[in-house]
Amino acid sequence: MARYLCRLASRGGATPLYGSTNLEKAEVDHWLEYSITVLSQQQGATSTSALEHVEAILGPRVYLVGYEMTLADLAVFSAIRGIVSSGFNSKDPLPILQV
Repeated sequence: MARYLCRLASRGGATPLYGSTNLEKAEVDHWLEYSITVLSQQQGATSTSALEHVEAILGPRVYLVGYEMTLADLAVFSAIRGIVSSGFNSKDPLPILQV
């Protein structure tokens, strides 16, 4: 549903939450799937490797895809928020994610 709405909004000239190019759209799809299949399935201490992966990707950049916020950022943030609220406690801090 979110994919459809973002694609529809982009056609109307709104900020492209689904990416500006075909490559960015493919990357947004990748992160949406990652947030659903990997991050949303993580709980507590078992989520360290998944969060470290996101941490490594975000190291040199601000957004997951392109130079502005996309649906990918919103989906991954939501999944990470769920992990943190389920009692995640890392032995090693993740400074970029601030968890």
